[in-house]
Formats: sequence, structure tokens, C-alpha cells
Amino acid sequence: MQLCRFVLREEPEGVRSGLFHDGRFFETDGERPVGVYDPGKVGLLAPMQSIPSLRVFNKDLSYTYRNSAVFGGPLMEVDAPGLDCFADVRIVAILKDDGEQITSEEADAFILGYSLLIALVTGSETDFPFALGPFLTIPEGPAEALLAKPLAMKINGDELFAAQLAPPDFPAMIERASRTNRATTADVLAAPPIEVPSHKLKPGDSVQVAHEGLGILSIKVV
Repeated sequence: MQLCRFVLREEPEGVRSGLFHDGRFFETDGERPVGVYDPGKVGLLAPMQSIPSLRVFNKDLSYTYRNSAVFGGPLMEVDAPGLDCFADVRIVAILKDDGEQITSEEADAFILGYSLLIALVTGSETDFPFALGPFLTIPEGPAEALLAKPLAMKINGDELFAAQLAPPDFPAMIERASRTNRATTADVLAAPPIEVPSHKLKPGDSVQVAHEGLGILSIKVV
């Protein structure tokens, strides 16, 4: 199931929520469909309006916090004036419950779903706004099967990277994150970065990441 938030292009002032299924967007009131829209009529937003925290993990499962207050969704524009910046691409898990000292065996029960994240980084600066989305995908089977689907990255329409991924070990990340700090509902845990070829970005460049199970997320450097 792919949950989403969106606006209608003809009525951009009203934020709607629902799900994407069979090539169309279904608006719901929380219980039943109230509208069905073709993709051309919809502008996607980040799947979440706000998040309590964003933990960004390294390969050794150490992590840092990044600013969770400023983020956007698909087609987000990110300002990076005069900086040599690169794309930081990650898969994230979103939590659905609170907990402390969660074991890796218990961790799957705390995960609501998964999404994509693109941020900009430089050699010394990581506190850029980030893009999240396009969907909050809830697996209909084993999470490993969803997360291991192929991912491709394009810069200005040219393919830079394509590979089938090894699924991130989110249970281990949740265990580490909840060891000394309480994990809370809607927290976002970002897996270690996907190792894509280094490509310096400049104003005007667009980055697109497409994952067969999680959707397509793009940002533009301005």
C-alpha cells in the first residue's frame, strides 16, 4: 500500500491524503474513498506533514540527528549557493509506535512503512533541507522483498547508477536508536547512504531516484 499527500493542480490550496493504486490517486476521509484522480491532475507532497526527528545512520550504526523541521516532497527545489554539493540518497523507515530499548527481534512491529530520502551534502555541511517521498509504502509481504527491488538514479535525465539493493537492516537501527533515546511515533530513520558514483551538482541540476517498490523522488538544485 502506498500512502500519500497531494494537492489538485486546479485547487492547490487544499491538501488531500489517500493512496496510490493501479495508476491512480484515491483521496480518502480516513475510512472510505471520496475522490479518484489521474496522475496529471495531482501534485505530490511529502507523505508526512511533520516528523519528530530524523536519525541518519552510518555503516557502523552510529547516527546523527539532522534538522527535521524543513523538508519537502517530490520536485523540491534546494538552494545551495556557491557550494560544491553532492546527492545523499537513502531509504528510510517511519515508525508507528513509541518504545525504549527495543530489540531487533521486536523492531519490525514498530515500523509503519518505508520511503525515499534525498539530501544535499558537502564536505563540511549537511544541514540542508531534504526531500521525502513520494509515498509512505507499507509492505504487503516481507519488507526485505520490497526494499531489495532495483533502484536507479539520474542526473539531468542521464542515468548515473542502477542496481538491485541489499535491504537495509532497520531492526538493528531501531535497536540502536532506542537504546538511550525513546523512539516515538513518526520518527524517521535513514539507512546508510546508497553508494552512488560521486557527481558534483550545480544550480539547475536535477536529481531523480526511482525505486521499483517506493516510487520516484526528485529534487532540483537552485
